[in-house]
Amino acid sequence: LDGWRRLGQSWTVLGEPAKASQAYEQALALAPMDPETLFRGAVAALDAGDRTAALDRFRRLLPLVPPDSDAAKAVERAIGDIEAAAPPAPAQQ
Repeated sequence: LDGWRRLGQSWTVLGEPAKASQAYEQALALAPMDPETLFRGAVAALDAGDRTAALDRFRRLLPLVPPDSDAAKAVERAIGDIEAAAPPAPAQQ
């Protein structure tokens, strides 16, 4: 777990968010509900333009932070921003 997280942090520092997101995905395979890894992985995915992965990670993180905390508000805001940026669904006929 720590090795994958360190790799993700390294890729982030090097300006490679897609590679960072992949490293965090590997870390999450080992510890799927680790709050720090979910947060860092969500941010890396968002920076890489992968809104689907970012949204999934933020949604998994939300129940792990104390309700009504600043962290919960920040995660809720991130989820709302990602959902608002999503393209509209195709019209149904």
